Amino acid sequence: MKNYVIAIGGNALEAEAIPKALLSAILRFHSKKIGIILVHGNGPQVGELAEHEHKNLAVLTAQTQAEIGLELKRRILAFCTSTRKRIPKIAVVITRVSVKENSEAFKHPAKPIGKFVSASAAIKLESKGITMKKLIGGYRRVVPSPKPMQILDKSEIEDLVKSGYIVIAGGGGGVPMVNAQKGPQYVEAVIDKDYTAALIASEVKADRFFILTAVDGLYRNFGTPDSVKIESIRASDLSKLLSREQFEAGSIMPKMIAALDYVKRSKNTAAIGSLSNAGKTLQFKGATLILP
Repeated sequence: MKNYVIAIGGNALEAEAIPKALLSAILRFHSKKIGIILVHGNGPQVGELAEHEHKNLAVLTAQTQAEIGLELKRRILAFCTSTRKRIPKIAVVITRVSVKENSEAFKHPAKPIGKFVSASAAIKLESKGITMKKLIGGYRRVVPSPKPMQILDKSEIEDLVKSGYIVIAGGGGGVPMVNAQKGPQYVEAVIDKDYTAALIASEVKADRFFILTAVDGLYRNFGTPDSVKIESIRASDLSKLLSREQFEAGSIMPKMIAALDYVKRSKNTAAIGSLSNAGKTLQFKGATLILP
């Protein structure tokens, strides 16, 4: 049985509707007995929650996993009803992910959460002890983001996929946990969902890995008149590109690193493409392909 892992950003879920092409493709793959695992972001949502609920970020991630997972399920089922397609079984897995307790990431917050704000608003937030960073779209709060080490609920995800479920897992990068002396403990961090999606794809031996985002692929000199889209690139060449050129750490770079990690581990192809053009991206068209 083939498995596909599809990662979509939290910003995409703020829109009223997920592109019909994405929903249609998911159902088409599923009807062909291809296992589907959806991994969603939660940056805007967990950031907004953190403004009002002063809880550990791991707990807030679990809350957003449930909320966004159920909303994704609702939208898929509504699409099936409106198009008179067969209703699939869908499971939302609150996914725990282990991270290294003494990771350098805790010393250097880098993961953007919450909404973009103006420079003046960022200054006010920094006065309250909140770390802010200027990105292409404005200023956002940044928090520790350790790399995922292990998907603790891998067995449940695999069992559900084998049983014919469309699985929504690893939401928001998963609930970060460390193995402390008293047993597993939550940590104050948010894991990048692209890294977790790549790890899930590797651990379940997915045949394809897709990252759907706001742009239709990777670009050299992005945002300049000399911008050139990369249609396809070998993993070895992408490694060199990452070492030579500057990419925004909180935006496209994690996607590049995640895709590269999956390709190196699996020897399969990954694609980074546009959510709005998901139908083509999921056919390996109109996106950037990262090749073994």
